[in-house]
Amino acid sequence: MLGFLILINVFAAIFIIKSRQWVKFHQERARFLVKKYNEALFNSVYNDADTKSKNTIEEDVLPHPPLKKSSKFDFLKRPGLQSYLHVSIIIIFTIIFLIK
Repeated sequence: MLGFLILINVFAAIFIIKSRQWVKFHQERARFLVKKYNEALFNSVYNDADTKSKNTIEEDVLPHPPLKKSSKFDFLKRPGLQSYLHVSIIIIFTIIFLIK
């Protein structure tokens, strides 16, 4: 039973990593298409702190929401926390499995 729980958590951790890759892929794809077909909208909507363009407010279509910080080095983001949880569960069940 413990081996099965370990296996489930290994697959859950792999799924989290893979789904994060798909999310980032589709975000980049959406950014590319919006920038290609409506650059003014792109400049208004995608205002990441590390990639914000130098356009003036008059060129933008919408008012700017607060700058979005880069999540590349945020280790406390949701997928990271979920991965830490599953790795912790794997370690705990492995220790219990070895003790028995």
